[in-house]
Amino acid sequence: MNSVLLRCSVPIAAALALVGCASRSYEPPWNPTRGSARLVELMGDRLILAWEIAWAKYRDGLPVLDRRRERESFRAIEAQAIKLGVPADRARAFFKAQFAASRALQSELIQKWKQGQSLPTRPPRSLERDLRPQMDRINSELVVQLAAAGPSSRGRELARQAQRYFLALGIPNQPALRAVGPLR
Repeated sequence: MNSVLLRCSVPIAAALALVGCASRSYEPPWNPTRGSARLVELMGDRLILAWEIAWAKYRDGLPVLDRRRERESFRAIEAQAIKLGVPADRARAFFKAQFAASRALQSELIQKWKQGQSLPTRPPRSLERDLRPQMDRINSELVVQLAAAGPSSRGRELARQAQRYFLALGIPNQPALRAVGPLR
């Protein structure tokens, strides 16, 4: 299991155990499978990369939504999902939420920068050369993890812990909620 996710999940599990002891209903701490933990980590990586994409789009004056790019990405994702035995509707729903979360995050960041929030100090990386190929690799690995995690890629507790993890990464609540939607 990734050490960042482990560092985040251990304190959260301890806090849940303490809260559970003080309340009427006890929820056991989250105990992710290796597949579900990696899935959540990759979802977080995708959202962090969306931050960098927002910076590149802001500096280049590009719109957040690129319909052609999304269609191409969905075709590749669906083809890979079918090859790996992930139902096409599961892959579509999962990635529709990930794309929506990325767009929501990018829109929120760009709006804040336009309103005068401090801009990042380093120059953005190339969208075409660096960021999009990295996003394609993350998407591909997410499909692999959806296949590997199987039924453990869903559940309310998984969604709650994923949302907490994303918030700990600094992802705003609305994009985090969108990303975890298909985990419920």
